[in-house]
Amino acid sequence: MAQNGISFGAHTLSHVNLCKVSSSTAKKEIKASKQRIETELSIPIKSFAYPFGGMDCFNDHHTRLVRDLGFSCACTTLFGRNTPSQDLFRLRRIPIFYYQNMNVFKAKVIGIFDYFDGIDRWAKKSMTAG
Repeated sequence: MAQNGISFGAHTLSHVNLCKVSSSTAKKEIKASKQRIETELSIPIKSFAYPFGGMDCFNDHHTRLVRDLGFSCACTTLFGRNTPSQDLFRLRRIPIFYYQNMNVFKAKVIGIFDYFDGIDRWAKKSMTAG
């Protein structure tokens, strides 16, 4: 697959929640995953995806760790599109599911769902401010 243009990234060895393991375990999981893929494919691995990917599954320590281990970017499962000023170690995603039709796909790609994400963030702030 790699020889035919498919790119690969690391994801830890055992899909651990990085916030629930020690710093040394997190480092071993990330580093060993990168090394194993690089060894098996004989190519450099530059991207990383946080297991589970939510805000409760990685933190600033982990983003620094991923950067220091030689990655150039890391993906979360946080909803949204990325801007030119986006932190490359906290990249967002727009999920596309098999049961969604082409109209939903188009709406997500052109940004209609960004509006709903903004409403959700506003609602959460309003609920915690009171």
